[in-house]
Formats: sequence, structure tokens, C-alpha cells
Amino acid sequence: MISDSKDRFLVLLLTILTLVLQEYSYNRIVLLLGILTWIAFSLINKKEKVEVILTRMLILSVPLSFVSISGKSYSHSIVSWYNIFFVILASVVIIRNLMEGSFKLSKLSFMSLQLITIGLITIFNSINAKDAVKQYINLIIPFILIIIGNNMQGSYSEENNKKILFDYIWSTNITGLGTLLQYLAKKLIDIKLGNYAFLGGYRHSFGFLFADYSFLSLYLVTGATLLLYLVDKGKINKKIGAINIIFLVITSVITSARTGIFAFIVVVGILSIPKFFHYLIYNFPRILILTLAVVVLAGTSFMLVGNIRGNRSLSDSGRGKLNQRAFEMFLENPILGVGFGTNNYSKLVGMIPHNLIFQYLAQGGLVFFVPLLVILYMILSSSRRRDPIIFGAILCILVGALFIPNIFNSRYMGAILLIFSIRDIHNIYLNGVKETRYES
Repeated sequence: MISDSKDRFLVLLLTILTLVLQEYSYNRIVLLLGILTWIAFSLINKKEKVEVILTRMLILSVPLSFVSISGKSYSHSIVSWYNIFFVILASVVIIRNLMEGSFKLSKLSFMSLQLITIGLITIFNSINAKDAVKQYINLIIPFILIIIGNNMQGSYSEENNKKILFDYIWSTNITGLGTLLQYLAKKLIDIKLGNYAFLGGYRHSFGFLFADYSFLSLYLVTGATLLLYLVDKGKINKKIGAINIIFLVITSVITSARTGIFAFIVVVGILSIPKFFHYLIYNFPRILILTLAVVVLAGTSFMLVGNIRGNRSLSDSGRGKLNQRAFEMFLENPILGVGFGTNNYSKLVGMIPHNLIFQYLAQGGLVFFVPLLVILYMILSSSRRRDPIIFGAILCILVGALFIPNIFNSRYMGAILLIFSIRDIHNIYLNGVKETRYES
């Protein structure tokens, strides 16, 4: 895996110890380790500006974002390191920029602010405002982070932009190691660590410290998509990068959720299309290599998923019916939808739809869904033109969002949009404008 940074290894140690100690209720020890880890992290990076340190800590705390600072489940306490760093970072950036009179909104930030405002309408339209507020808060955090990143112009050097990119990759590796450790502990010595369940009498599901198996599987492959671009452009060691990609893909499959590997295959296919036509004209033998690589990836992934999930690997797990019911609710409430709140939706309709489009059509109606669609298109379009490495990761998340509910609860979507916003405002191009070798 790609990193030689002491501060990143400290976070790795904290995360693995949290996974191991959580099951045995060593909550005070986990809390103390967390405090010491982040203090040490800050001291190691004391020469950096506070915004840079907080950004890096937020990104690296994603693997811990579904548990509290003492290692308890998120249902017991929402005071996680991720939430703490988000609140502090947002407060520091907003207060500093307002005091200096330099607070600004790019087009994307302005659209984010509009979406945040429009979302309030959907809260008032819900039958239980308290439940609606919970979903609303998780939904707006990624868009607040876009605004925050837009206002950190004076804090980031080119080196810092590379650091936060590799922090994200490293955090997916931390999660992959934890998932592998969880898998081996259960298979070899029958010890349960973290979020584990035997579902349906046929599926061993490994969730690491995440609350949702699909969220975890998708997070792991977002790191692989970032590495894919870096390897392809020769910006990191190809052998190490390739091994790291394989590691993240395998650990994604280990979770037993199909969302991650499916999204990764789709993104690889989409990113390979331009190369296919280029090689068709200029280097035909490479078409065979590229085609073989995609076929091997898809075939191997299918066999691994089949091995994990048995003969039900191709089942839609009822997603089609959930989405159909959501669309029917949208047709009944096309303007405002039925309102935010998972419990609200469950009382009115049933299980939340496993698809971003159907979910927000049903919950927010056209009033919320249209601006949401516009801003997601702007993010994809801007990242494709200005920062293709981030484009692959964002595309991967949005493809995965077509098969899971509440993608904005995933934490890592906020992290990747923060990175995108910071890098976008500083015009960090990776497609030939600035040729930099991206060693961490």
C-alpha cells in the first residue's frame, strides 16, 4: 500500500485497535487512544495551517465515522471524530473568511447553498420533523464541505493537495486491512470483530466498523478508482499501484456486498471506452490487452462474488419492487414528495428505495430532485474536465448510489467532494497541464 507517513500509520493503529477493542467494551481505552492519536497527528503537522490539519484528519477519520469516539455504535452516540472535525473545520473556515471579508461562493458552492435551502421545504413537508432533520443533516454535509473547500484558497500548496489525495487512498487501505482482519478472525479462529452478520442463511457479511455493508464495499473501490488513474498515467509505481488496486477490490468483495465491485467494473468500462477507440487507430494490439483486462476483471469478480454469496449473486434482493413503489409514491406526490426521514418513509410506504433517483423523487419531489440532479451533473462535468482522477471516484460513488439508499450518509462522499472542491479552486490539473509525479 502507498504511504510512508508516520501520521497515517498512527491513524491505522487507532482504527485497528478500535476494531479489536470495540467488541470487548474497552470504551475508555479507545477514547484515550483516539485523543492521543489526534494530538500526536497535530504535533507532527504543527507547521501546517490549521485548515490543512483539520481537512486531513477529517479524511483519515472516515474509517471511524460510523462509531463514536469511544468506539460505541453510532446509534448510541453521534459524537464521532469525523463529525467533530467537520464542525471544527466548518467553523474555522467560515469565521475566518467572514472576519477577513473573503468569504465567496463559486457556481458550485452557490448551487450547494440553494440545495441546502430548498431541503428545508422537504423537512416541513414531513410528518415527523425530527426524523426528517436527521436525514437532512447527513444530506447537506457533503454540500457544506463543497462550500468550505471553496473558501480555503490561501491554505493549500500543491504538496498539500497531493497529501489529501493520498490521505483518502490511505484511509481506504486502512479500511481494507480492517475488513481483511475481521474476515480472517471470523474464518480462522471464529472471533467476531466489528459489524458482522450471517444473512439469509447463506451470506457471511463483513462490515468492518461501517453501519452498512454496501457503503463499505463502495468506499473501498473508490480508492481503487483513484489509483487506477495514477497508475495509468505513470504518476506512481505501477506494480505497487496495481497490487493496491487488487487488494482494495478483493476486500470489497469480502464484504459480500455487490455494490462496490459492480460500480468499479462499470467505471472501468466507461473510462476504457476512449482508450479503446484511440488504440483502434494508433495501437491495435493494445485493444486486445485492454479487452482482456476488462474481461478478466469482470469474470474474476463474478466468481468471487458467487463464492461469497452462492447462487443468489445475481438476485436484485427486491430492489426493483422498492424502486417501483417509490416511483408510484412520486406520481402521487410529484411536486414536494412525501418528505425526508427514513422512519417517515417506512410508515408511509415501507423500506427506503435502493436508488438515489427513486429515493429523492419520492421523498423530495421535483422541487428537490431537479436541483439535486443539476448539482450532481455540475460536479461530474467539472471534475471530468478539470480533475479526471477525482471524476473516476465521484462517478464510482454515483453509480453505486443507484443500488443503495441514502448515499449522502456515507461520509466518504463528503470527503471526496471536499477534496474535489479544494483541488478545483486551485486548478490542480492532472491531465497534462501540470505533470507531477504523485508519490506520497
